[in-house]
Amino acid sequence: MKVLIPTQPEEPGKTRSAVETAIKLYADQGAAVHLLSVQPRISGHVAMCFAPGELQGIVEQAAREEFEEARQRLDALRVPYSCRVIVGRRAESIAEVARELNCDRILLGSQEKPRAHERLFGSLAQQLRHILGAGGGVEVIGY
Repeated sequence: MKVLIPTQPEEPGKTRSAVETAIKLYADQGAAVHLLSVQPRISGHVAMCFAPGELQGIVEQAAREEFEEARQRLDALRVPYSCRVIVGRRAESIAEVARELNCDRILLGSQEKPRAHERLFGSLAQQLRHILGAGGGVEVIGY
């Protein structure tokens, strides 16, 4: 079994919840754990304001910060994992990486109730389920 955990810096509790689920899956089934940070694209006009390589450093630093708590928890329990950072649209990028890695599950964690923008535009989980389709072979766990 392979599981993908996209970090959710705007909702760290969801990432913590997803990591705990992955730890259980590793203990029960030997699941391979993959952490993913999806950084937003920067427009060409904004990118022109940075020195060559500076923007890449900013992206890498943001990802390191997103991974920090999850890595500490996984390291403490000696759960092996991999990390990947990509730049792109969130839902599409997560689905692409899940397919590329042949993941069985995408773990998004849980929350008590949907936020306002999720009620209007759909949650990340709903977007992923739509992109992956009913027969996508990847189960999306969480809200």
